Amino acid sequence: MAVASGLQVASSNMANSELHEQMVIIGAQPGVKIGLYAPMSDDELRTAVIAKATELGIPLKPTEIDVHRTGEGEKQTISLAADYDARINLLLFSFPVHFHTTSEKSA
Repeated sequence: MAVASGLQVASSNMANSELHEQMVIIGAQPGVKIGLYAPMSDDELRTAVIAKATELGIPLKPTEIDVHRTGEGEKQTISLAADYDARINLLLFSFPVHFHTTSEKSA
């Protein structure tokens, strides 16, 4: 049972790490900086994060995603954060593992 829960926790951590990388890309909006498209609204950013999370098997709700903007125009910086729980299911019980993921680049 310890191995099964360990594998589920490791899988959740890997999905969370991939979500972090995707949030960095979404928040950077590289196409906006070179004039390919208009900046995304907060709702569009949340929708993009939810779509990537869904691909990774992470069920996110719009209320679990924070969007913070600083600056204006081309110099605008967008920071995304997601707070969510992943459920680890074992034979007789289950428990949540909490994740806080941001688009801030890791050191």
